[in-house]
Amino acid sequence: MARVVSILVVSLFVISSLAFGFPGKYHGKYGKKHEWWGNEEILKELGVTEEQRARIDGIAQSYKQRLEDLRNQVETYYEEFRASIKDPNSTRDQILARFDQMSKAHADLKRAKLEMSLDMRDVLSPEQRAKLVTIKESYKDKKREKECK
Repeated sequence: MARVVSILVVSLFVISSLAFGFPGKYHGKYGKKHEWWGNEEILKELGVTEEQRARIDGIAQSYKQRLEDLRNQVETYYEEFRASIKDPNSTRDQILARFDQMSKAHADLKRAKLEMSLDMRDVLSPEQRAKLVTIKESYKDKKREKECK
């Protein structure tokens, strides 16, 4: 009984944490509106040139399908994991296998996003990179302030 309860508690924790980590559908040109490369204000503040913008857009476009496929895979594995949790006939090993499958897909998605970000970062000058870090921290601070209100 304790084993079942502990599996359910861990599962609920994982499901809730992954649900918040799931990226939604695209809302900007290539990413969510809050992504720096889709935000005109940030691009202007960084002093991104047209050539840099074209390269960054090309990088975003080159990753678009891969990221979408990985998001879909994560969502599919997440649903399969949830179904296995709800199925009273699922064994511990089956549930853990679904969890591992889902976790690997989620890690693959995060890695692809990081690779894309690093490719984009490589387009920027060292000064622009430093400024981008400052801008991102400023946006995080503003977001925290809104959440506290």
